[in-house]
Amino acid sequence: MIRNGNIEDFKKSVKNMPIGNKNLSATSFSTDENGNTVWDTAKNYEDSQDYQAKKMIYDTIDNIQNMLQAEGGTLTDETFLDKQTLGDLRFQELQSTLTAAKYLEDYQDTMVKIYDTLNELSNLGE
Repeated sequence: MIRNGNIEDFKKSVKNMPIGNKNLSATSFSTDENGNTVWDTAKNYEDSQDYQAKKMIYDTIDNIQNMLQAEGGTLTDETFLDKQTLGDLRFQELQSTLTAAKYLEDYQDTMVKIYDTLNELSNLGE
């Protein structure tokens, strides 16, 4: 989605779906006499569990997008195939075949591995 420019559509979908409770705080809670966590009422929407969950999703999307851009992984499917075939006219028909789908799947898997590795490296110091 990120590589093909559909990320804003995904963010709009996330915005419109209920993810967390809009009335309970994401940060403020107490413990009852049985040791159970009791979430306080949210002071405003930005304090709610719904907003904070969506913010975490948006932050993760932005993080992935930044890592892909830093590693040159933001090529669209069409651009990727064009670069792999050096723009050769003989390979234009390749774009609609199962072979092209396999190339794109391999490329996507590689981008996921790069993201996971970079994420692990950034967490080493924690």
